[in-house]
Amino acid sequence: MQSLSHSRSPPPTYITISSFFHLPSAIDDRVPPSFQNDPSLRSPRPLILLLLHNRLRFHLCVREWRRRGPCIRAQEREHVDESYQLGCQNHVHCFARQEWSVPTSTSCTVSLSSFPRSSSSNPWLISFFFFFFFFFLLLLLVLHSFMHSPGKLDDVVLGFDSANEYMTNKDYFGSVVGRVANRIAKARFTLNGTRYKLIPNEGHNTLHGGPRGFSDVAWTVSRYQKDGRAPGIVFKYLSKDGEEGFPGDLRVTVSYSLRWDNTLRVSMRAKAVDKATPVNLAQHTYWNLGGHCSGSILSEDLQIFASNITPVDSHLIPTGMIASVVGTPYDFRQPKKIGSQIAALPKGFDINYVLDSSRKSLQRAAVVHDRRSGRVMELSTNQPGVQLYTGNMLRDVKGKGGCEYGAHAALCLETQKYPDSVNRPNFPSEIVSPGETYNHLMLFRFSIRRREGGPLAKP
Repeated sequence: MQSLSHSRSPPPTYITISSFFHLPSAIDDRVPPSFQNDPSLRSPRPLILLLLHNRLRFHLCVREWRRRGPCIRAQEREHVDESYQLGCQNHVHCFARQEWSVPTSTSCTVSLSSFPRSSSSNPWLISFFFFFFFFFLLLLLVLHSFMHSPGKLDDVVLGFDSANEYMTNKDYFGSVVGRVANRIAKARFTLNGTRYKLIPNEGHNTLHGGPRGFSDVAWTVSRYQKDGRAPGIVFKYLSKDGEEGFPGDLRVTVSYSLRWDNTLRVSMRAKAVDKATPVNLAQHTYWNLGGHCSGSILSEDLQIFASNITPVDSHLIPTGMIASVVGTPYDFRQPKKIGSQIAALPKGFDINYVLDSSRKSLQRAAVVHDRRSGRVMELSTNQPGVQLYTGNMLRDVKGKGGCEYGAHAALCLETQKYPDSVNRPNFPSEIVSPGETYNHLMLFRFSIRRREGGPLAKP
């Protein structure tokens, strides 16, 4: 193709591909004069206009065929605004209209090449344009795949539509439980020579702080941040001396924040004011990664980073022993479907796991994976244990949006000190003395896993 030489400097290099129903007057000066008077160019049919820098040429290679529409040969064409020209094989310059149809025997290709080099030409520019074009196409395909594949947004926490329903429900939906979570045998303990009698609410035992534990009191919002990199909210509560039978005043704060890396951070802190007291708080959220209204969690994969449990008696009170999970239905050291293990446990899972790491710093506790949606939740904590509860006692609970929650509609992963630690000297202590601060941290990190099979996380 013969090129045009120009004396003045060319405008900045760019490529514009636009679709028009009418050819705007703003670009009329870029159209060959012989085209400007052609009424067909101003028809309502879409036109594709390719505007190229004079150092680039777009070859629309069409084997010798011409259908309707204005075309002129190279020797007949007039100057096209000095900076723009259209190139076609056989030196035919034309504006392609949508009404044209290419015979099946016609071979058409599109290529991009540069005009003869000048001192200011940049050979990398062509590569950049090609890279950008194909990167854009790839991005569209990825976005399309993401929007039409597992991993769509859903509510993954069981709950209710009103505050009153939370207050009357006895399954601890989404609650912070305490002053001492889990069970205390015979609703009593001895501390510093004093015997304390608690209020039982599960047979002869105390569960989750008693009949009016932290899940049944009104908390005060002390701070709220709606926007920013870490939006969150902080609640506070003052538990008075003698509340549910526990000694001493206790100042408690619980904060929730969302981090930039799809992590929910939950921090619980408590400070004993005037007396030593047992403290063991837990977050009692019911999780179903398939969606709160998707049914059972028995098809979800679970991995718990624990080789031992604290065995319990028929009343779910720890015996004081530490037992290995090897060869038992409690073995989740490698990812397993919850349903594949629960058959051996008619009542389901309700057991404390002794996490493998002895560090008091943050450690991984568990990973849950829902294969249907691809969602993954990884739980980390600074506590020594985690209670696995598979919603065994849920029965026809009417939840959010009218959904009905039955047995195994969700699971709870309650990081904690061991149950009944206040009566078990060999268990990690849960006593907080005046001037000391109880610190409990949980990180719930959410992600998407598309690949089937394989471990959820490295052990």
